[in-house]
Amino acid sequence: MPIKMKRSSLYRSLILLTIIGTGTYTNFLITTQLWNNQGNLPNIEHQVQPTKTDEISPFKEYENLCEGLKEIAMEYPLREIQGFISEDNRMIVTAVGSIYKVIGPKPIFYEGKYYLAWNKLIKPSHSYSGVIQYKGSDYLFIPVKAMFHSHVIDGALSEMDLQTAKKLSRLRHLLIKNDRIIDFNEFGPKSIQKYSEKACQYIAFR
Repeated sequence: MPIKMKRSSLYRSLILLTIIGTGTYTNFLITTQLWNNQGNLPNIEHQVQPTKTDEISPFKEYENLCEGLKEIAMEYPLREIQGFISEDNRMIVTAVGSIYKVIGPKPIFYEGKYYLAWNKLIKPSHSYSGVIQYKGSDYLFIPVKAMFHSHVIDGALSEMDLQTAKKLSRLRHLLIKNDRIIDFNEFGPKSIQKYSEKACQYIAFR
């Protein structure tokens, strides 16, 4: 004997089934969209364009800061230089300027660390720990812990130096001037060390 339902109960059942069906279909669409987009989620690669560094390659690499400072003092006595210290304490010179200024690439901040974008067309001379690379990407991303630059004429920190330190506040900043190494932040010098092998190693390995 067929079961008879009141019209109101039938309508309520139809509405409930419609809600369940629609919700399931919506969830299916959302899940499908997330699945399809999982390869397009933001990563460090998307930040390369405004800080692209390939026009200044090849970079110069040194085993450590002390070795690098000795060589650049002889090679570029009248030109300002800029670069980074990697997390494993290697020195990378990324730009050589004029006697008055140097303009080079800025690092990329990603997941709590700063990285230097390195064009893979030129293979690094050293291996670096913590490198990020993506399949098909043109870049390696080398983690760095400090940024340095030199002054030839004026040994004082410029307004641009302080502004850079403010913008990149979670990175250490070093100014190299003659026989001094100045560790500074957006407010000015934190320490000034006369150059020596011991001082150089102390600064580099911090």
